[in-house]
Amino acid sequence: MLLMRRATRLNPRAGRRHRAFLGTLALAQARARPNILVSPADGQRVVALDGTASVTLHLSTRRRVCVAATLQGRAPAPEHCLDAPHGTVDLSRIPPGRHRFAVRDEASGDTDDINIVVVQKSPGEFVPTNEWQPTHGASVPGGLDVRLPLDGRAAAAKLPDEWRLQLYIEEQKAFFRADVKPSDTVADIEAALSLWATVPAVLSYRGGAPFHPKATAESIGLFEQRGDVVVSWPDGPPAPLAAETSKPAAATTALVEASSL
Repeated sequence: MLLMRRATRLNPRAGRRHRAFLGTLALAQARARPNILVSPADGQRVVALDGTASVTLHLSTRRRVCVAATLQGRAPAPEHCLDAPHGTVDLSRIPPGRHRFAVRDEASGDTDDINIVVVQKSPGEFVPTNEWQPTHGASVPGGLDVRLPLDGRAAAAKLPDEWRLQLYIEEQKAFFRADVKPSDTVADIEAALSLWATVPAVLSYRGGAPFHPKATAESIGLFEQRGDVVVSWPDGPPAPLAAETSKPAAATTALVEASSL
């Protein structure tokens, strides 16, 4: 779990307090969000490379589900129920626009929905992936890993293996920063932020529902949309810092198991 690096080893009493705090955080996270759709995230942007986009819905259940789509500018499509349990649902040929996808668990009747924004790739735009790709002279977004060979080969770029998430916490007039890897989960990042702020915190994209705790940074496109991330406080915001209090800006660069607390 991604947690704040401790300057000294926690004593048993402090360890119990932190385990209790993480339990409180888990309850706050459960109250804050639906639980069927793990990814994409509500409000996530997807780039249409060839006029349309493809999206895979990752589900937290492997029971039979029904999916309904409402594409911008079109009448709602009929609900389609899958003939067998699936952990993922592949959607293809999605045109540019803001679209709503709803999922219903046939057994429980629980529903969940997200809005996805599909944007058309601009001419000459470089769309990074986890693999090295030649840039072909395109402008490269900041923060990518870049290769500039000196032997005449083409420049190439890809998404970084690790990057710095920075969130300004208005209530405390301070920055929370954490080094994030693609495989880090939302629960890991929220736990680090919650310990740093001393109250439970949940993350979402601006105007969207909270992220699912099991979603990874990669699956919700967190690096690409890091500027759209907002923080909410299910149990109330943190107290303002006293004027003379100094808050450490960097939360962590370490991965620590919760059991070590």
